[in-house]
Amino acid sequence: YRLLQNGIPVHWAISATKTATTDVDFTGSVRDKRTGTALGLWSYRGGPFIVDAAPAAAARPIINAWWAANGNQPNVHEALGSFTADINVTLRSAPRIADEAINAGITIAYFNAAGIPDLNGNPWSSTSPNVLDQNEIAAGGLFTQGSVCLQRKFDAFVTPHNGGYSYSLTDPTNLGTRTYAQFDAFVHQGGGWTALCHSILS
Repeated sequence: YRLLQNGIPVHWAISATKTATTDVDFTGSVRDKRTGTALGLWSYRGGPFIVDAAPAAAARPIINAWWAANGNQPNVHEALGSFTADINVTLRSAPRIADEAINAGITIAYFNAAGIPDLNGNPWSSTSPNVLDQNEIAAGGLFTQGSVCLQRKFDAFVTPHNGGYSYSLTDPTNLGTRTYAQFDAFVHQGGGWTALCHSILS
C-alpha cells in the first residue's frame, strides 16, 4: 500500500496453473534484502507481490521507513537473477476502500494494523467517511455524486460480517432492494466486493 501511495507499481503474481492456495506461484534465487543473506532458490505461494528492478531504488527508502516503524517486518527478498512469473494484475495506485458499517470494527482493526488510512488520511474509526451504512449505500454512497456518468468513488467495498439485508422483488423503493441495486452497479462498473465470513451468504 505504501509503495502504491508513492507511485511504485506492484505486480501481483498468481500462477495460471495453480489449483490450491498452497501451490507455488514462482521460484527464484533470492537474498533477504534487509540482512543481505543469500537464501538460494525460494518458492513463493499465496499470490506474492513483485516490484520490478527499474523502480526498486525508489522503493527502498519506503521499505526502510516501513521496517523502522514495524519491527523489520515483513521480509523482502531481492532476486539474484531473472525469473518467470505469471502476473495476474499490475497495481498502479493505492486502492480506495469502503467498509460496511455493520461489524466494521473487525476490518478497521486490520486496516489500522496494516497502516492503511481512511479516506481523509487518518486511522480508521467507526466515523471514517468511507464506513458506509445501508442508507448511505442505498443513496449512492459508493459513487461520486453530481457526475453525468456513473463514477465509482471506491475501488473496493468490504463487508466484514453481515447476514444480508431484507429486500423486495416487487418494490424498487425498498431500502434493501435499492442497496443491492447499488452493489450490483458497483461491481458491474469494475468495483471489487470483498465479502468476509458470514457475508458470503448475503
